[in-house]
Amino acid sequence: MNWKWASGGAWIAAILLTGAAQPSPIDATFGNTILSTYPDGRTAELWLHPDGSYTAEGRRGDPSNGHWSTRGDKLCLKQSRPKPMFMSFCSG
Repeated sequence: MNWKWASGGAWIAAILLTGAAQPSPIDATFGNTILSTYPDGRTAELWLHPDGSYTAEGRRGDPSNGHWSTRGDKLCLKQSRPKPMFMSFCSG
């Protein structure tokens, strides 16, 4: 699965956290769509919100939501709906 911005084409790695003195590159994701392209060509969309929540639409059009966090240089998602997941999925 490849993750990239729908609006800019930059890889998700571009949203990694940097030093506290500068605004976080993840701030640029707010109000934009992160697009994931699967090997079969279908896409999923992800929207991060500043409060640590996210909403998404899967490659089959199924909605989900939950909370996001970062761990080092990885973006991690923990789904709340439709089925709560007790573990986070981290990219990269």
